[in-house]
Amino acid sequence: MEKFLITCGASIAVAALVAILALITPLLYALGGFITGWVLVVVFPFAGNWIVSGANSLGVEITLGMLPHIGAALGFTGSFFRAQQTNNNKNN
Repeated sequence: MEKFLITCGASIAVAALVAILALITPLLYALGGFITGWVLVVVFPFAGNWIVSGANSLGVEITLGMLPHIGAALGFTGSFFRAQQTNNNKNN
């Protein structure tokens, strides 16, 4: 019975860890995107102005202050898409 409780407890701990990581990981990507946007606004304002001018020339009206929020949204959304490398080389 004691062995069963240890195994059951370990299973619950692993499931809880996976659930916590599934919730935290997208938020970390969003935080990274927000920080990147903030750096564009504060540290490299000329690059932020280029991005804003380019987006405005495409018809998307954004301001320089919106860049951190746009970066956070892109980071959060992009965290759900993973690139996987495939190898299609077939040696006959």
